[in-house]
Amino acid sequence: MRYGPLLDALVACPLAKAFPRKITLNKLILLIIIIVAGYQFVNKPINLSAHEIDPSCDVVVFTTARCPYCKKARAFLNNENINWCERDINQNPEYRVMYTKLGGNGVPFAIFGSTKVHGYSKQTYQDESNKI
Repeated sequence: MRYGPLLDALVACPLAKAFPRKITLNKLILLIIIIVAGYQFVNKPINLSAHEIDPSCDVVVFTTARCPYCKKARAFLNNENINWCERDINQNPEYRVMYTKLGGNGVPFAIFGSTKVHGYSKQTYQDESNKI
């Protein structure tokens, strides 16, 4: 039976041939949904506060050396005399792993207390720094 190029390719894959019975379209769709749901569950970001990452810091910022918004974030945090720690994800593989597990998807990625902030916005940084 023909379903379309993508589904035909999935039905013809070696995994599908390993099943003793014919795979119906409904079973194939159910299998895809289960795989996607499992992937999302396994890769769900963890939640850690800045103090759990580094007890000496109120804010942890994941950065890279060449990022212009990271430079702005550094300047803001230094000017506000905030107790913060920097984690350059290109210099330390452990920082990269932690950044990924925490849900980082761009830099700067900051954790103010237990609040995650993606990117840099002076107003957001000001608001979050007032809470800690």
